[in-house]
Amino acid sequence: MKFVLMFLMLSVIYIGSASVAEAGSFRFGKDEKVIKIKDVQLQGPAGEALYIGYLVETKFFGLGVHVKDKGYVIGVRGDEKGYFPMPPADKIQYAQKAGLLPEQLPQYKLSVFDYAVGYSLWIFTACLFGLLLLKKPPQRNIKKY
Repeated sequence: MKFVLMFLMLSVIYIGSASVAEAGSFRFGKDEKVIKIKDVQLQGPAGEALYIGYLVETKFFGLGVHVKDKGYVIGVRGDEKGYFPMPPADKIQYAQKAGLLPEQLPQYKLSVFDYAVGYSLWIFTACLFGLLLLKKPPQRNIKKY
């Protein structure tokens, strides 16, 4: 019974972390997600509106195996996966002086949820192992002759 409850809890966390198209499916390989921090005045090459954000890379083998903070990026508004790498420091300083970027880049950190999804395979394995250790061993019926 404990195993079923734990499995359901982890399934809800996993499905809740997936987009609508991925819900209920196991993922394999690398996934990148851009998290928005703040809108900026910069425009992309095609005139698209941009924001400053950070890139989270998660590697999956059914469930999350590893999560990595890939640093600041310039994200494209309306495109969850679209981004440009941060320009070199001299171009950032020029954009800051022109008022296109904030004087100080906003601070950020990965959320607990990012870590939970990114390491969900290990969390699931630890919970499963813990439940197996807590399970009562079957009692032997010793017959006396």
